[in-house]
Amino acid sequence: MFSTIKHTSFILLATTGLVVFSLFLSSCAKEKGCTDPKALNYNPNAKESSGDCQYPTSEPNTKGTLKFELHQHFKGNALDTAAVYTLDNGQRFRLATLRYYISKITLVKSDSSEVVIPESYLLVKPSATEYIAGEAEPGTYVKLKFYLGLDSATNSGGIMPVDRPSGHPLALQNPSMFWTWSTGYIFMKMEGLSDTLPSGALTQNFSWHLGENALRRTVEIPLNFTLVTGQTTSVALKAELNDVFKHIDFKTDRMTHTMDNRSLANAIMDYAALMFSKQ
Repeated sequence: MFSTIKHTSFILLATTGLVVFSLFLSSCAKEKGCTDPKALNYNPNAKESSGDCQYPTSEPNTKGTLKFELHQHFKGNALDTAAVYTLDNGQRFRLATLRYYISKITLVKSDSSEVVIPESYLLVKPSATEYIAGEAEPGTYVKLKFYLGLDSATNSGGIMPVDRPSGHPLALQNPSMFWTWSTGYIFMKMEGLSDTLPSGALTQNFSWHLGENALRRTVEIPLNFTLVTGQTTSVALKAELNDVFKHIDFKTDRMTHTMDNRSLANAIMDYAALMFSKQ
């Protein structure tokens, strides 16, 4: 009997040893797999790389980029906000502030089909001449269209300027280009000093803050250009501000913040929509 018990104990001990040894080998074996979190087949349990990580293939760039070179002029010369200009009627002025929005940039082909560049918003100012309009499908185009101002949904609904990232054209600006959601953005802002006498001092402020959905204007410019896949195409444009100021009489046209003088606001936006041309 003692021999039988001893034999049974030996078998039990041996079996236990094999189980422990197997568990030890199992714990030592490292699970293999893809250990790169950026891979499609990432295995968070893998302790050893299997060398078979798979990554998403980047989509080929199938579009071209359009860039504006937009210059502000007065009577054919580059605008200088420190200069004093004389109108044909003898009145003098200095334009201290100029800001305006361009949006919904649209490219037109010879068959009149249109390609709209999505989310195309530019805040134009004299200190900048180059603006990336956005990407569009390659091709040859014969006309450029855009809004002077903003579409209704962007202007009076949706994302508030304070919620836009810093640097976005529709974010908070200094000077401000936004009233409230009930009124929306200021599409165009021009401020400065004027005098109605040819030899007088510039003592009279003028201030034009132009907004509201009804003041948005569509601009069309005949312009031949080609977008090429993966390349940036520049188009040279100018805004001749004398096309606005030549209609102005500072005796009567010094002030409009749109709501207080809609007739003047409408007239200035009408003139401004015609000031653009190819450089």
